[in-house]
Amino acid sequence: MSDYYLALVDPVANVTNAKERANRLRDGLIVNGIISAETSEECVYGGLGHLPGPHLKDLYVLVEGLSDRPPELRDWDTLGICGVEIHAEKWVNVFGFTVFESAKCPACEKTFGNRSEIMTPLSAAVSHFLKRDEPTTLQCPSCQKTQTVQSWITTPHLGFCHVAAQFWNWPRFDAPGWQISIPEIASRILETNVVTTYGRM
Repeated sequence: MSDYYLALVDPVANVTNAKERANRLRDGLIVNGIISAETSEECVYGGLGHLPGPHLKDLYVLVEGLSDRPPELRDWDTLGICGVEIHAEKWVNVFGFTVFESAKCPACEKTFGNRSEIMTPLSAAVSHFLKRDEPTTLQCPSCQKTQTVQSWITTPHLGFCHVAAQFWNWPRFDAPGWQISIPEIASRILETNVVTTYGRM
């Protein structure tokens, strides 16, 4: 099975406050025992990640008899690819494209699937967002209206943000074993409703 991640996106972070908000999120997750202050290049792909926190054994409890017993939990003990990577710069959920389902225009609400004509301009929007400073827009092939790419509703959410946290190979945030809600904790830390998303390599 390929590696996957869950991600939390800060929808209000921008280029001027990204570092401060990312640091606030990191510190809050450490205080809550969800991640460790210790970092490693071995626990994430191509970056520096925080090791799983010291309280995870209490925060996520395996329940006998339930189908939710993800094998990825073993990574918390073996220190495989199981870290949390916090981004404080422009970030797009690139590996969300491997599991992409749909994009809905915010103007006419037309929904486009993963083999539709929206995919080429959507891919181009990724490059534009990462390389340019001006707003990134996307024109709807149906109504021809142009809107910011962040206003489009995609499954999974594609980020296009300035602060994100990737949780590599963690159980899904709504798994019954969780004794806490990580998205709710992150939302309290950042004082905004974070967006959850996912991707797979």
